[in-house]
Amino acid sequence: MDAECRWPVVVQPSQTIRLTLLDFELDVRRAGTCHDYVSVTYRRRAAGVRRSNEVEVFRECGSLGKQVIDVPANSARVVFKTGRSSLTRRGFIIYFEGSVLFFVINELRCNFPRNLRGIARTLSSFLSLVPGSIRDG
Repeated sequence: MDAECRWPVVVQPSQTIRLTLLDFELDVRRAGTCHDYVSVTYRRRAAGVRRSNEVEVFRECGSLGKQVIDVPANSARVVFKTGRSSLTRRGFIIYFEGSVLFFVINELRCNFPRNLRGIARTLSSFLSLVPGSIRDG
């Protein structure tokens, strides 16, 4: 039987989402097609535009080790789809949390004046040591 399950993931408006796949084993890709898969999408809005487009940041099947997926938005959707011809496997476990460091680190990399870039690199290196930061792997 085909099935599709959808779960919304929402954190505070000032945060972005960090998903961690702790366990992941679905049916393998056959003939180039995933019959079972998990995908993660979010809506990206362009400044001054009413419509938003859906961006897929993850879509996978098979067996994976621990994966970290950073979503640059405060809401996302996790979808699990399975097909009739799928073989039963263990499944998946996903953990999520809100993070405020995603935009901070991007701001430091992109917008610091030339004379302050050394400070930005130092701060970015420091943040990589902070548990839960986007560089923590």
